[in-house]
Amino acid sequence: MSEEYYDAKNDLVRPKNPKILLMQSRQTAKTTTTVCYIVWKMLFTHDKNIMLGSLNKDTCEEFMDKIKNVIMRLPFFMKMGITSMSKKMIVTDNRNRLICVPTTGSSGVSFTIHYLILDEFGVIPPAKARAYYTSIKPTLSSLKSGQCIILSTPRSSSHVFYDIYRRSLLAPTNDNREKELEKA
Repeated sequence: MSEEYYDAKNDLVRPKNPKILLMQSRQTAKTTTTVCYIVWKMLFTHDKNIMLGSLNKDTCEEFMDKIKNVIMRLPFFMKMGITSMSKKMIVTDNRNRLICVPTTGSSGVSFTIHYLILDEFGVIPPAKARAYYTSIKPTLSSLKSGQCIILSTPRSSSHVFYDIYRRSLLAPTNDNREKELEKA
């Protein structure tokens, strides 16, 4: 998730794996791992927008509570300055912004997103998930340094999560991608 490289042509630090699809069974610490990744990004990057898409308002608030808990438990020398904190947003003094939104057809469309995390995406009703993914994808792909992480427990073969998974099997492997990056 965290491997990056320097793209000298565009003067950017880019994720080595810009699209990550994590399909795991229940109770395998997907959310906990993602919370730690988000806090790490908030600590060691600046001027980034992180959007977390979740099933509904309640799951957004639960996820944000987990993030706040990790932030509050950091040792004092690692704590970041928080300039604003609410139930759905955290803004840090290094100008990172984390926003958690329910996955509706329009949430995040006009928002610049550097990191998009879709939590338990396979649980979202299929029509709602397809509409959301279709509307948010162009927002993320407009950035060369953007990263999309989709994690879920699989539910149905008629879901957009399954479609993305099937297409990922046809995509170049990470080994091929590493060769492409070495040439760049």
